[in-house]
Amino acid sequence: MKRNGTSLIETMIAVSASSLLFLLSIGILHQTMRLSSRAKERTDFQQSNRRLALHFREDVHLATKTSLAEDGSLILVLTDSESITYRTMGGDQSAVIREVKKSNDRIHQQDVFRVLDAAESKFTIDDQLDRVILEIKTSIPGEVDLKRMEIRVSATANRWQQLLSKRVGAP
Repeated sequence: MKRNGTSLIETMIAVSASSLLFLLSIGILHQTMRLSSRAKERTDFQQSNRRLALHFREDVHLATKTSLAEDGSLILVLTDSESITYRTMGGDQSAVIREVKKSNDRIHQQDVFRVLDAAESKFTIDDQLDRVILEIKTSIPGEVDLKRMEIRVSATANRWQQLLSKRVGAP
């Protein structure tokens, strides 16, 4: 006798096999999306670090006077009426904050540069070389407390004025 349909066992095997393939593909899709999200987050941090480095270097080059506040903030005086303050913010959302202040001491512009969580940011001034340094280090979890340099930017204060004075004085 010839059959035209499928048996219940054949249907259950086909449904089980397709369900297993579906679950495997969902797992792979989830893993891919998670890795993509991590890669995007890392790329965003790198872009933020590049923007921070660019602004920091340019601001320090324009600064006529540099100083560190008691809270570790960096104060760059550009002119008598304009200054820029860099400060760090810790906690869950670590960031470096750049505040441009005009003559009335009100914040004219504020930029927030996200850094990796639990990052350690530090500003230092080398008075002998007129260098201002920004270092951001992150902790690498493990048995030994290791620090990885995330970003290190070094710039010479008042650089543009020095270059202009050399250029004007040159024959």
